[in-house]
Amino acid sequence: QFIGRILVIIFTIVNIIKIFTSSDKNIFLKAIIFQYFAYCMLATGVHENHSIFLGGLVSILILTDYKKYFNFCAIINLYAVSNLILFFGINGSYNIRDFTGWSLTTLIPTILITLYFFFNYQKYLKDKF
Repeated sequence: QFIGRILVIIFTIVNIIKIFTSSDKNIFLKAIIFQYFAYCMLATGVHENHSIFLGGLVSILILTDYKKYFNFCAIINLYAVSNLILFFGINGSYNIRDFTGWSLTTLIPTILITLYFFFNYQKYLKDKF
């Protein structure tokens, strides 16, 4: 948990600096989204249900620029829903965890969304997000 907390603290400091140095009118919203995204992706002990709030939070970006942020929002929301399904199944049953290969199946989307996070965070830092 120590490494996860350190990473979240680093992202917090970077986001605070970004807020004060950027001229983007939506920088505060973007900083909040990436801060919570960093928390969901990097902090240890975060439960899969935290990604549901992330899905709702990123959906606010659609109101600012539909064409620019639709794909980003769709990917985050698909991840949030698929993550809950992978952990709890369709009907909330824990029986899904008894399937062979369940651990690998849950690991793949987590790795992909973490890579997606770093890709978009890099764009955010360069003011291209």
